[in-house]
Amino acid sequence: DSAKTYEELKSNNAENDNEENGSVTSPWAFMEAFSKLGTSWNHVIGEYRSVVGNADGQELKGDVYAVNGLKEAVGLLKEMVQTAKSQSATEEEERAWTFHTTPFKDFGKTEDDALMAFLRWSVVDSHPIEDDDESCQLIGMANYQISTSTSNNEKINVSKAFRRLTSYVHWMESVSSHLLDPPLSYASISPSLSIFSLRVTHDSCGRLVWWVNLGKTQTNLLRDQSPKETIRLFVWVAHLLFLDEGAQTNGLVVIDDMGEIGFWDYMTMLPVQ
Repeated sequence: DSAKTYEELKSNNAENDNEENGSVTSPWAFMEAFSKLGTSWNHVIGEYRSVVGNADGQELKGDVYAVNGLKEAVGLLKEMVQTAKSQSATEEEERAWTFHTTPFKDFGKTEDDALMAFLRWSVVDSHPIEDDDESCQLIGMANYQISTSTSNNEKINVSKAFRRLTSYVHWMESVSSHLLDPPLSYASISPSLSIFSLRVTHDSCGRLVWWVNLGKTQTNLLRDQSPKETIRLFVWVAHLLFLDEGAQTNGLVVIDDMGEIGFWDYMTMLPVQ
């Protein structure tokens, strides 16, 4: 039952074999744990498929392509944004296309930088992993590198970038009521961010590396803060990651240190809903 308290979940877990430390030692125990959390395994898989299936990454008939580099692509994407803004049915929808809740100032970025991120994703998404940059010898290599030349006729699917951008705009508008008072900024989310033990670096391949020591996360404070505070935190962090040029061009590496956190603490850091 999703109404079970965290303490009840910990008590139930302690009754299972080899799980006094909050660990789950078999696939069956893992599925049982989801059941006790009020979340069935089928539901988790279903949600994952829903997210992946609606990633707006398909190439569609009639898509608009740029063939003269990213500068041309940015111009075409800007035209699509202006068209969407002019065709908005409501003032709220029109305002959403102004990116008024995006925390550009914190990262020294502009609307053009955001558009560039979606265009770079569009190109990388169109190439199989075999095209990744093999000059990076680290595990995972680096993203396929977009040529800066305008003479190689590399096509950039601007329409695909716009579809993903549209999903982003709709998502930001759906949480906008949580982002305006006060305006989303590092200063406003700093208390929530301090709950985590994390740092951000770039590796020798230029990839953004996101380090999180989950065992040192103050989970009690995370559970106690309001949903608004949690939403604001994760929206800000999402922009930290996606506006980073290293992440856009070379890739993103996430390293979670889970050596000091049990399964139940991890699964109940945030509400199941």
